[in-house]
Amino acid sequence: MFYLNLFKVNFRSNYEYKKNFYIQVVTMLLNNVFFLGYWIMFFDIFESDIFSLIDIFYVYSVVYVAFGLTQLIAGNLPNIATIIATGQLDIYLIKPRNSLLYMIMSKSSIVALGDIIYGLIALSVTLVKTSEYLFILLLYWLLLVVLVVTVIASYYIILGSLTFFIGNSKAITDTGTSALIMFATYPQVKLNPTMTLVLSTIIPSLIISIFPLQILRYSSSYYLLLLFIATAVFLLLSLVTYKQGLKRYESSNSINLNV
Repeated sequence: MFYLNLFKVNFRSNYEYKKNFYIQVVTMLLNNVFFLGYWIMFFDIFESDIFSLIDIFYVYSVVYVAFGLTQLIAGNLPNIATIIATGQLDIYLIKPRNSLLYMIMSKSSIVALGDIIYGLIALSVTLVKTSEYLFILLLYWLLLVVLVVTVIASYYIILGSLTFFIGNSKAITDTGTSALIMFATYPQVKLNPTMTLVLSTIIPSLIISIFPLQILRYSSSYYLLLLFIATAVFLLLSLVTYKQGLKRYESSNSINLNV
């Protein structure tokens, strides 16, 4: 209940300036829709023998909704490194709450609604092509979105928590998440074994894009199992990294009340 109320407060604070709110959401949506039109008009030019146009929409439906939900619910994920490096973590440690969960949920990015709407549009395109087992497909899709949200959030936490060990890792977080988005949303590229390994571990782009595609498009139980395992591994690794990092954290003794 506490975290639900926290989300409501964040949402209302963003919605206070209604015009700015709508402008940001619509701008983000239009920017994304441009790429949707881009794929529709120019996909044949790429002559991909790996992915069809509908495959791209399957990937986008999961990836964009998952990224949007991550930023909407836990908008402080990109700021973990800065919060730790500047001593603002003190604010969350003194509260009788889970410091990690409280920290990441203390901010909400309403602009992410544009990504969510865009992902739902991409999903609608795929549903037009689906005549059978629609209900089962939607259940699978919802499950996959939850798993991908968990992987993305865990990845942010791991990168941000590196600050405990190597100093401010904001640059690493920005670079890593940008690479995650870039590779996840361009699945038509042929990859060699080395890049496949990198994009399945260090940058889990294939985990959040190709794994869901194989599950939704081809009903692959093998990839579903792999996705569950990958999600558990990233979640566990993120929690361990954060908790171990806390042992090295030195309080700044400066409490900023303007959370």
